[in-house]
Amino acid sequence: MGDVLSELWRIFKDNIGLLLGAVVVTAVVSNVTDKFLENAEVPLVGNLGIAGILLYLGLAFGSLVLDIFLNLGLTIIALNIVTGRPASFGQLFAGGPFLFRSVVATIIFLLLFLCGFVLLIVPAIIVLLMFGFFDYLIVDQNAGIIDSLTLSKTITTGNKVALFVLGLAAIGIILLGLLACLIGVIFSAAYLQIVAAVAYRKMAGLPIVLDRRSFTGPVA
Repeated sequence: MGDVLSELWRIFKDNIGLLLGAVVVTAVVSNVTDKFLENAEVPLVGNLGIAGILLYLGLAFGSLVLDIFLNLGLTIIALNIVTGRPASFGQLFAGGPFLFRSVVATIIFLLLFLCGFVLLIVPAIIVLLMFGFFDYLIVDQNAGIIDSLTLSKTITTGNKVALFVLGLAAIGIILLGLLACLIGVIFSAAYLQIVAAVAYRKMAGLPIVLDRRSFTGPVA
């Protein structure tokens, strides 16, 4: 964890505008779709019966896919930043090639997390720590659906305590952001994108490149 935290501030400061902009757009889109679903639930389910339920579930799944798509874009941006590759706002919408694999892997991950939650909180935390980096492996190493989950398990082996402590630090950062209201929350969310990307690269034994002259091509 010390290695991760020691690399963060300079990387974040040099890219703060891009990260904040990408996080704001993602948050706004997610909030709009959530509000739409919230307002549509009663009219659809209450008035249309089975058809309304199916339509609502379809809209909810579409909202999940959109969230995954934008989170893939955030992952691409963060990985490009921490590896010294050119990062741009347009990469927020570059997750298309990874979308199907990420959607299926996300569903598997959520089912595993739900099973862990049913078995009490601790197994759910273990699932989160063990498999939570599958998106980074899909984007960074073009891993397949199952490979992304198994590789996440591999790279987190021996690192779960450090990840747990890092997760507690992330919660602390979010709480500090909440104290500063909306701007603080956005700032915290943007900062944590870099935290997660650096943690993944460190666990995978991959370099963190700060010198853009070493560029060898974008992640996406």
